[in-house]
Amino acid sequence: MYPVAVLGNTPTARGLLLASKKAGFENVTWFKSAPRSAQATPLEFPANPIAANTTRIINTLGGGEALLDLGHQPNRQQVRFANSGFLLTELPLGDFTKARYGAPMMNIENHHWTDLLALDDPPLDYPTLNDLETNHSLVADCGPQAQLEVTMSHTLWHAAMPLNVKQSHANITWLNQQQTAWQFSTRTATHILVAAPANQPPEEHQWHPMLREAIKQSQPVGMFNPFQILIREHWRAGKLVFLGEACSSPNPYLLEAAACGLEDAWVLSRMLENYEEDIDDGLQQYVRYRQPRARKIAAHGRSVAKRENLTQPHKRFLKHIKAAVSARFLPEIAMQNIDWFYGYDCIRGFR
Repeated sequence: MYPVAVLGNTPTARGLLLASKKAGFENVTWFKSAPRSAQATPLEFPANPIAANTTRIINTLGGGEALLDLGHQPNRQQVRFANSGFLLTELPLGDFTKARYGAPMMNIENHHWTDLLALDDPPLDYPTLNDLETNHSLVADCGPQAQLEVTMSHTLWHAAMPLNVKQSHANITWLNQQQTAWQFSTRTATHILVAAPANQPPEEHQWHPMLREAIKQSQPVGMFNPFQILIREHWRAGKLVFLGEACSSPNPYLLEAAACGLEDAWVLSRMLENYEEDIDDGLQQYVRYRQPRARKIAAHGRSVAKRENLTQPHKRFLKHIKAAVSARFLPEIAMQNIDWFYGYDCIRGFR
């Protein structure tokens, strides 16, 4: 096996290292990402839900037991109005999701990725790109990309509250005017993430009493633009190949997509194995399969953000009516509309 360098201490990098090890690759070295300026610091979620398309990969890479120990499995997904708490839609998760997709939906905290995708040794210090390309046939960059060309329009706020057992069974999306909150529980805390326009911080009186203390204690954790989630145009450059966080930035309006870099890692490892005699063809196939999915995920996140940021009252009303009718009277169709994301199985598709 030709020498490969993996850059970045991200779930994607860890996934690629474990997948490569599982495939029997011996000559793979792990390095830290290149230093970045403070202005290039990407958005990170302190905690987030991860869907079946991701937990399936974690299980395959050997992190399944740790996931059960560290994560929390909700049993339903709700959408509620922020002021009244009115239940707009509800879909099943828990055992239903596991039976439908073959893997569970789990909520985890960001720092637990180290435990889920544990490696024996820490990454080496980043040398120079020239050194990496001189000493390796392939350099896989999994570090987060800077989004300096994006105009940041929104701030993401976060609060971690003491675990509320009564509320821990549901992941809830709270809809406010041009602000959206996501509530979900991990093993130790109830998390609230709020996306708000940069000039309109969330105010506690605008939210349901269940959320007010969390809104009061929330702190900004980063800025983003939900309408300008950029997908890297070129996923390879010479010996460099990009995946995960190096190809796209996360969008809170599709929280579960933040871990989709693990899909990139698994597919790339399979292509390197299947095309070991012709690495160039393997990289072409990797880009062919992964770039369209990344674009589809980004487009879906933008679409959700646009729906949740409608300013015209009549359009918001029609959107709410459509969602409520679909979830209550056509639940199977509502589930089919998200199967493309949650049911994606790159383990079965790329062995």
